Amino acid sequence: MKQKKRRIALTVVCLLLAAVLVAAGVMFGRLGITLLSVECNEETGVYIIDYKEDYKLQQLLDEGGISTQDELAKYIIRILLKGLPIPIDYDVPSLACSTFAA
Repeated sequence: MKQKKRRIALTVVCLLLAAVLVAAGVMFGRLGITLLSVECNEETGVYIIDYKEDYKLQQLLDEGGISTQDELAKYIIRILLKGLPIPIDYDVPSLACSTFAA
């Protein structure tokens, strides 16, 4: 009887873990693909990333835009974490650059 209860408990735990992994894959799968695309051009030292997510720039404009680097950092963190309430400590760097190519 104990063996059967253990097996049932283990099955339930495995199913819950599988459900969590599937949900994480659905929520963050494209982000993982994006992170795997990072590469460095050896000749120039420039890092290249193929960003697969939606920047949600229209949403940003609809919300009134941003006026500071801190607001932009908070917006990006919210988008990357899919709105999950995970606190992140960060420092906004004094310089940065992005180039977009289609």
